[in-house]
Amino acid sequence: MNLFKLSAAKIYLPIIFIFFINSLAAQINPETEKKRFETLDKKSELNQEELREMLKISDRAQNYDLNATIEYLNKAAKHFEKQKDYFFLTEYAEKISLAYMIKGETQTGIDIANKIADKYKDKFSEEEWIKLQILNVRFLEQVDMNDEALTLIKKLLPQTKNDLHKATLYSFSGGINMDKGNYDLAAKDYYTSLRLYEKLKNEANIITTYNRLGMLNHAIEDFPKAIKYYKMGLSLALKANSQRDLTVLYLNMGNLYQKVDSLDKAIYYYDKNLEILKKTNNVPDMARNLLNRGNVFAKQKNFTKAFESYEQALEICNEYNIDFGKMHVYYNIGKGYIETKQYNKAISALDSALYFAKAMEAKDIELGIHYSFSDVYEATRNFEKAYASYTKYHELEKEVMNEEKHKTLSELEIKYETELKDQKIAQINQSLATKKAENGLLILGVVLLILIAGFIIFFLIYRNRTLKQLYERNIELMKNFQFKANEEDELEEVTEITVENEDNLKKIFDRILYALEKEKIYTNPTLSLSETAEHVKSNDKYVSAAIAENANMNYSNFINFYRINEAKRLIYEDGHFNLNEVMHTCGFNSRTTFYNAFKKHTGLSPKQFKEMGETELILAS
Repeated sequence: MNLFKLSAAKIYLPIIFIFFINSLAAQINPETEKKRFETLDKKSELNQEELREMLKISDRAQNYDLNATIEYLNKAAKHFEKQKDYFFLTEYAEKISLAYMIKGETQTGIDIANKIADKYKDKFSEEEWIKLQILNVRFLEQVDMNDEALTLIKKLLPQTKNDLHKATLYSFSGGINMDKGNYDLAAKDYYTSLRLYEKLKNEANIITTYNRLGMLNHAIEDFPKAIKYYKMGLSLALKANSQRDLTVLYLNMGNLYQKVDSLDKAIYYYDKNLEILKKTNNVPDMARNLLNRGNVFAKQKNFTKAFESYEQALEICNEYNIDFGKMHVYYNIGKGYIETKQYNKAISALDSALYFAKAMEAKDIELGIHYSFSDVYEATRNFEKAYASYTKYHELEKEVMNEEKHKTLSELEIKYETELKDQKIAQINQSLATKKAENGLLILGVVLLILIAGFIIFFLIYRNRTLKQLYERNIELMKNFQFKANEEDELEEVTEITVENEDNLKKIFDRILYALEKEKIYTNPTLSLSETAEHVKSNDKYVSAAIAENANMNYSNFINFYRINEAKRLIYEDGHFNLNEVMHTCGFNSRTTFYNAFKKHTGLSPKQFKEMGETELILAS
């Protein structure tokens, strides 16, 4: 069961789809429940109260054994079918699909529900049929088919006269719009559902909606309004002693106070959340709590407590096989080790986080991991790996941006096709609609052109920002990323070294650095490995070994590193040089070789680097 994977809006479903969990769940005796269910199951015919009792026992079983819940529901369904009680069959379809969703087998649950719907479609009332269709809305939302879910919601809303069904549909629509970032639409949907729940005096769903409005305002960073709604929900939940609602509200309030750096309040609400989780023996959700507590302690620079919380969270994630949780825990452990300068441990933790991020295709987390790797390698002066990690971060960022752009275009295409379909129907019904449809297409075309233009402008802004980041990063590398030669070697007599060992390789490397940094031998465009070896009184083998051992590069890349560093310096400090002059001055005699090497070591072409520098000068003046 992967409790980390679902968004908050998806976990906190409307009550029509929630098990009615007893607030005294910790006192349930599974054996007593099992015996009572078996007694009911042996009866040849059950009355309405007994049928409902079977459902309640299955509801309570999810507190201690989800498989028992599924077993009870399937046995109860046989009685519902035998007695041709179609209302209870819809209850079964709801609960079995939700049980499989929590288990992580969403498709299995919806297949069972659809089988029931197809088998008895002629027996269900109109509202019972709509109730089953709402299950498909939930399924589409869970598998991120948001546009299809919204289409089904729009189809069902005019058909139902049941206020609870209407409220549920608006609640789902609000959650989907919130996930899509359509916060105005989400707020409208939530307020509509809230009014309906208030009309029904449905207190449980009123609490749920207050929580969702809190999350919505949290998302748009209107924190005072978010805490207002959380507290409104909390007040009702405390009166009702609803452990389920209190658990979620305490967690969300802790998250909000952590966000605004009210860390003592965050810990207070996490403690309240943990108290209920322990009471109900909800061990998997304790991992989420411990991770959040660890993050608070890390913000307080109390890394002893932070690492203790992270390790406890990781232990639970390992026990319950919560891969999404492992990814987040390892990532935060890695960031903690960076702050405490335990770089080897940081690399190990980030490696583990990266493994799970790739396995789960969590590219947003993978982005952050590569950036953290760059920080680690920069701190340990492994500049080649630092640059490689930063480059990977930049490439992945571009990939994520492209995916978001394609997703947006796909959504536009779906809307466009829907619009065409509506126009066709309108043409059949009345000729006047033809003109309206043409106007609609014209407007849609204009909107699409505006959106495409917007995408182009956004891409150019993004590209310019990326080039600026690369330019600033390269200037920082140029100023700071230097190998330091042993100054004392300048005074030693230069003798030929013929024995390969670590000390001798270091001496050779110091001589190479002296020749490069003081004598600038790299400016010779025909400089070869043999000439370099002769210059430092050694041989080809030892020079290559010394560079590999101390710089973690091969000879060609090492020489080009200095040439490109000199090229950057000339462009940056002496803007009057043209690029051909820079190329020859720093030791290149081929324009192609120079451009390829510059691009490889900086991520920019020489022309881009020069233009960025000129832009910076203009902005500075």
